[in-house]
Amino acid sequence: DEQMKFTLSWLKHHLETDASVDLIAETLTDLGLEVEGVENPAERLADFTIGYVESAEKHPDADKLRVCQVQTKDGLTQIICGAPNARAGITVNAICPGYIGTEMVRAIDEKVLNERIIPQIPVGRLGAPEEIARCVLFLAAQDAGFITGATLSANGGQYFI
Repeated sequence: DEQMKFTLSWLKHHLETDASVDLIAETLTDLGLEVEGVENPAERLADFTIGYVESAEKHPDADKLRVCQVQTKDGLTQIICGAPNARAGITVNAICPGYIGTEMVRAIDEKVLNERIIPQIPVGRLGAPEEIARCVLFLAAQDAGFITGATLSANGGQYFI
């Protein structure tokens, strides 16, 4: 059983159509060409957005740190950065955590936390600070050196609008 994979743009080029992917798959199946599945690789990247450094100033209390104003999908965010090349005009990686089991979050009224917040988190729990630390370690690792301008949403599947 051989499978053939191709991109939607390639297929639309050869078909010269503006039909939706669902209509194309249905039509191909009706013609006897079984479509086993449709994958959209962009869906896996939906959590990643670009962070743009609008300004980077020397930290007032630390020689090796910079105070950066970074535009992300969530708006302007201040990030304290230790990268010596942090400067205005570059794109950066950022981690946007959801509800993490820190002192601040655990200070929320227990009833509110257990009845209103945690039930809205698809994985059903608060994140652990160690999980955020692993995200930071991953983005700081040499293996992730080609990843730039990404916002990593570490939020248990909870998306904020």
